[in-house]
Amino acid sequence: MVDRTHTGKRCRTLQHLTTRDGLLRRATCGTIRYEMENLDRRLVFVEWENGMSIPVFAHEIELCTEEERLAA
Repeated sequence: MVDRTHTGKRCRTLQHLTTRDGLLRRATCGTIRYEMENLDRRLVFVEWENGMSIPVFAHEIELCTEEERLAA
C-alpha cells in the first residue's frame, strides 16, 4: 500500500548509496514522493537534487529538520 504521509518532506542520505542509476553520495538531499512496503521492507521513493528519481530503504535516509528545509 502506498503511504503519502511524508510526501513533500525533505530528506538526505546517511551514507554513499550505489543505485541502478549511479552513486548517491552521502548527504545528497531530495524530496519524498511516497513510501511503500515491499517484501517486509520500507521503500521510500525520492526525487533527488541530482536529477535521479529512485527508491531507497527507509534506514538509508533521514528527514531534514525544519531549519534545514527553510535554508534550502
